[in-house]
Amino acid sequence: MQQYGKAFYRRFAADCVEDIRYRDCGIAFVYLDRDVWESVAPRVEQAPAWGAPLDLLGRERAAALLPELDYDRIVAVVFKPDAVRLRAGDAIRALARQLERRGAALSCDTRVWSRRSSASPYRCRAT
Repeated sequence: MQQYGKAFYRRFAADCVEDIRYRDCGIAFVYLDRDVWESVAPRVEQAPAWGAPLDLLGRERAAALLPELDYDRIVAVVFKPDAVRLRAGDAIRALARQLERRGAALSCDTRVWSRRSSASPYRCRAT
């Protein structure tokens, strides 16, 4: 599911007129508490087998990536290189504008009483 989401936003950002601030940038998890790190470390080791590549960074690599941190206080730094960033508010507005250009009518603060789809004979109620 994560790969689907990244692929969707990567395509959407490339085709989008507006800048939704999508970036392939990775994310660092910084651990300051040894007990917390020791409870998380086994899952960090198992993560690649689950399809989530995580790198435990040594001090030099972490300092090169994040030079502004005080490494005398840090117990561990874990980096997820394939993580992405986007500004959700910008993405939602851009997606809404794209839908409007395709003919969708969008309303805010509107109570939905029912929805009918041409693909389905069923009618549902939502409040």
